[in-house]
Amino acid sequence: MFDRFGGPADVLQLANLPEPVAAPGEVLVRMRLRPINPADRLYIQGRYGTRPTLPAVPGVEGVGEVVALGPGVTAPAIGCRVVFWRVRGTWQEFVTVPAADVQSMPANLDDAQAAQFIAGPLAATLVFDAATAGATPGWVVQSAAGSSFAGLLRAIAVRSGWRIVDLVRRPEQAVELAAAGVEHALATEDADIEERLRVVTGGGARVALDAVGGATGTLLAKVLGPGGTMIVHGVLDGRPIEVHPGWLIAKGATIAGFWLDAWIRSATVARRTAAADRALPLVADGTLTCPVDAVYDLADVQAALAHANGPGRRGKVLLRS
Repeated sequence: MFDRFGGPADVLQLANLPEPVAAPGEVLVRMRLRPINPADRLYIQGRYGTRPTLPAVPGVEGVGEVVALGPGVTAPAIGCRVVFWRVRGTWQEFVTVPAADVQSMPANLDDAQAAQFIAGPLAATLVFDAATAGATPGWVVQSAAGSSFAGLLRAIAVRSGWRIVDLVRRPEQAVELAAAGVEHALATEDADIEERLRVVTGGGARVALDAVGGATGTLLAKVLGPGGTMIVHGVLDGRPIEVHPGWLIAKGATIAGFWLDAWIRSATVARRTAAADRALPLVADGTLTCPVDAVYDLADVQAALAHANGPGRRGKVLLRS
């Protein structure tokens, strides 16, 4: 839990709470696994899109087992494995959630993949759909290309017939991606990066996907081609993107944001289910895989956070209970 905003190492503390009871319309879920996401750190720092009432428990994602039904609830069945459309506080052993806000997971999907499904494969398909919107495949440029989420976007792009340029900050990161088989990996620190991007994409990208903002987001806006679309889905840099209106006017380009929380709040149950039904087969056939770097016990959260924030990570850090 945390009772003030700040760095996780400073404000998080372990606590023992009574086991919650499912209210009418709710289910009680015993958590199994939950990932550490960049959004969790922002949430603890008070920099997320919404601020919790303190004290609060972090965690907006995970997988668990339904262990009790509140009054009036008939589904999902007790014993069903579920993930969550809307929940706060997954970094604890039990959570209560409205029955309408859980999504059942197929038996052939293991806990590690299920725990990351909503903010991973499902969100990636939504971001890519928002960016492409039926456009003829061409060049897409994405930032923060070393992240797990970027790997999902890359897989979707390749499967959909798009060619992709992956941007990372440092040249050595670009070398690592190239060694891993990425076709075009470039570093934003390169002095001629804007020109190199224009050359590779043949004059400009049809789509840009930015998780960084700041100078990197500005670079992606600059290299959009005519009629291009840029989707901003992260704020890792924390600084503004500087966009000259002439870039948009001359190119007929579009820049928009995507926030999974907002999409979930506005989506009907039918629309959520349709999105899940589209993404789940891509996970089942191995197109979209969420790598795991390490798993820690929930009580070892500080060690897990240090690992998640450290260099050289090849996948998500998960918390088990």
